Amino acid sequence: MSTTRSRPARARVGVSLQFFTNAAVVATLLPHYPQLKDRFDLSNSGFGLMVVAFAVGSVLTAACSGWVLRRFGAMRVATVGTVVVSVLVAAAASSPWFWLLFAALFLAGTIDPVLDAGQNVHGLRIERALGRSIINSLHAVWSLGAVVGGLVGAWTAGLGLPVGPVLVASAVVWSCVAVLAGWLARLPGEDDHHSAGQERTTGRRGALLLVAPFAALAVSGTLVEEIGNSWAALYTRDALGAAAGVAGLAYVAAYAAQFVGRLLGDAVTDRLGRGRTAAAGGVLITAGALVTMLAPGVPAGMVGFVLLGLGCSTLVPAAFAAAHDLRGLPYGAGVGLVTWLMRAGFLLTSPVYGVVADSAGLRAGMVLPLLAGVAAVLISVRWLRPGASLTP
Repeated sequence: MSTTRSRPARARVGVSLQFFTNAAVVATLLPHYPQLKDRFDLSNSGFGLMVVAFAVGSVLTAACSGWVLRRFGAMRVATVGTVVVSVLVAAAASSPWFWLLFAALFLAGTIDPVLDAGQNVHGLRIERALGRSIINSLHAVWSLGAVVGGLVGAWTAGLGLPVGPVLVASAVVWSCVAVLAGWLARLPGEDDHHSAGQERTTGRRGALLLVAPFAALAVSGTLVEEIGNSWAALYTRDALGAAAGVAGLAYVAAYAAQFVGRLLGDAVTDRLGRGRTAAAGGVLITAGALVTMLAPGVPAGMVGFVLLGLGCSTLVPAAFAAAHDLRGLPYGAGVGLVTWLMRAGFLLTSPVYGVVADSAGLRAGMVLPLLAGVAAVLISVRWLRPGASLTP
């Protein structure tokens, strides 16, 4: 009996390591981007092309995630995918040619959403075995992995170490951790052939209709996250008049609040339910957008970004969990489709915000997270309430 109970607990440790590693692999490279820009003497446009390679690749393949998971098994895909992405990132960092750098990042991007879907599906399977919510804490561990990977990258970049050998060493370390994670995360009756017992009851159009509300919820979360990541510092400097050193703290405030929200998210979800928790997140986002938009100065703006970070923290985990529970879809298809639509929305967020900001100012751009917060509330109340219909 004790062995049976310990298996899901051990598996939780394994899938947590997988989430951590998935984030750390790419985060280790990011602080070295300036070094790569200098190596190839890239213009700002060329640098933008390099940065977007990973994101474009991820949008192209995310819709295929469900089929891959049914064919090979969720955790196996996550483990092998992490190793392959590690190798490709190291190849990109070591490349003597720009085209090879671009191709390696593009290929890494095509694999990342599939392994991301795999780790989420397996994490939700462990959640069901444990009988309580863990998906929020798994995403918190992902955030921690991004921080650790970023710190490693920043430290090695600060020492002036060449990016190629650093990322080769990183690939070896993170690949070993991924293999260990895959071994620990095993559960009895692994999910390699889940599709055998699940018949397809909806076509592609029906599947998209089923998933659409949860994809919209995930996009609401990632939209707010991307604005915090890419625009918080600029907004605080140019719209609120902060000094450069202070402006950067807006990003830290939003990211730290998101991390705390995910650490607390499972307990809140178990107590209030998935729908009420996500709706509360939407309310916080709406409040944060209003506070930030109307802030007279830096302190109020910081409060707004904290509210935005807290609010978006549980939306993506809730969307994955709801999509995973959908009836009428093959194993992994719901999470795969949400991953695809979410990444497409994420890719469009900054360009849309930039257009609004150029036309009407940075403060006007805050209407985007405001609308995202309202959408999150409406979706949560309609589709995540107990007893809500999950069939078309």
